[in-house]
Amino acid sequence: MNMDNPSFRIVYENSKHPVVEPLRYEDYDIVPALYDYQSAGPRVTIQMRNYSLELTDLRFIDWARESLPLAERIEGLVDDGAWPELRRFFPELPPEAKIYHWIVADAMRRAPVLVFAATEKDVWIYSRTADDVTGLELILGEWDVLEPVVTNRRQIIEEICDFLRHYLDDVALAFPFLRSAEGYQMYRSRIASL
Repeated sequence: MNMDNPSFRIVYENSKHPVVEPLRYEDYDIVPALYDYQSAGPRVTIQMRNYSLELTDLRFIDWARESLPLAERIEGLVDDGAWPELRRFFPELPPEAKIYHWIVADAMRRAPVLVFAATEKDVWIYSRTADDVTGLELILGEWDVLEPVVTNRRQIIEEICDFLRHYLDDVALAFPFLRSAEGYQMYRSRIASL
């Protein structure tokens, strides 16, 4: 689904197929619940301008697990140094911008990469592709958008948190026992604090 929309959107959908009651072991919590809930058919489409990245199955779970830490880093403007070479691909960014990324982890070749460069006020969001030949190189893939989407930092954090709230509501509806689990409550608390 391609849209000519300059904003960044996370479109969450869920087929809500029936799920099997999970085998609950002593430390069962939010992370295994995400995997057990996958058969319900949740998915997201990340949209920005003409760019659209649909995430299902394990890619969806990876986004669901990594998006909260991403939002926390953007909120705190944490300089995590996860990929220090990343700045050289975006020399136009202000020097105070903190750069974060999310890469589709299970792609065998040319993995999509979302790059978020945040300042106190704004976030520049780029779509790029990891060049599978040279490793830590980014290229402009045929599906990527050359120009970034620039939006308010608060809007990005709220978009991620809205997605996570809706998704966790669905997971807790299917697995009501999860609501009392410490990890689930902590995850909800982290979202609420943003």
